[in-house]
Amino acid sequence: MKDFNEDKKAQGNEMNKMSNLEITKSNSSQKAYVAYVKGSEDLAVDVISVGYEGAALSGVFVLSSDGAFETLPSSFSGELQEVEVPGGNSRDAFLKKWGKAAKKNKKGLMPILLLPLAACGGGGETPVLESYEGTIAGAKALDLTKYASTFTVKVSDSGSVDAADLNSIATNTTGKVTSASVTAVAGTSEEVQAALDDAQLVSLDAIDVTISDTGAVVATVLTDLAGATTGDVTSAGVTSITGDASQAQAALGNVQLVSLDAIDVTISDTGAVAATVLTNLAGATTGDVTSAGV
Repeated sequence: MKDFNEDKKAQGNEMNKMSNLEITKSNSSQKAYVAYVKGSEDLAVDVISVGYEGAALSGVFVLSSDGAFETLPSSFSGELQEVEVPGGNSRDAFLKKWGKAAKKNKKGLMPILLLPLAACGGGGETPVLESYEGTIAGAKALDLTKYASTFTVKVSDSGSVDAADLNSIATNTTGKVTSASVTAVAGTSEEVQAALDDAQLVSLDAIDVTISDTGAVVATVLTDLAGATTGDVTSAGVTSITGDASQAQAALGNVQLVSLDAIDVTISDTGAVAATVLTNLAGATTGDVTSAGV
């Protein structure tokens, strides 16, 4: 087994998506499946990377629940082949042979060996997982009893996503949530601000923002959003901003706030106000400027 272990270590652990389990030795054979996919992310099920006698196995995963394993033939849309992992000394030979088979592509697809939890002593303690990689929908549906309280999340979604979804994921862990392919977040100003302010959501520094608020919005709500990202803040449903003259001017003068060219303005100032304050506000929008308290 020495050469086998060294060969497995040399293959690295690049396909691992979660913390390692160990395949146990057994005299009994074990049903398994081989799925042919472009990459492990195409499996669309939660899987756990696995090792054998201390060495990581490439192209071998354990399904995270017995139910997922039992329903795999009906839930997996790609090519799936049932195989038998032998017991006893034959298990060593099978896994050594698999290490070579996993390197071969079949019509551009790689074979992934999928095992049940029983292959790792299933029926014992539930594995504690340290990370999740996949879609937002998958992250929201996780069985948290299987995860450490500090587990990390790597979101595979791209483009625009709902801020509320990111907030929901962050509440389920104290670990970091990475969303490198997400380019924009959408939602109410409150939901978006919560996402931008959450230190766990580590990929939002330059994100674009689209808020769903309508009607009048306090000017500082918009400038606070702009201050939390270097991206654009779109607020197409907002028809007017309120606040004192300096707050309104700060919003109108912020180039990140891209929807304010024709916005109405209502300022809360009272008493005497310099005429230039009002003309500056009027010059920054084609909307009306209301100053009833002046």
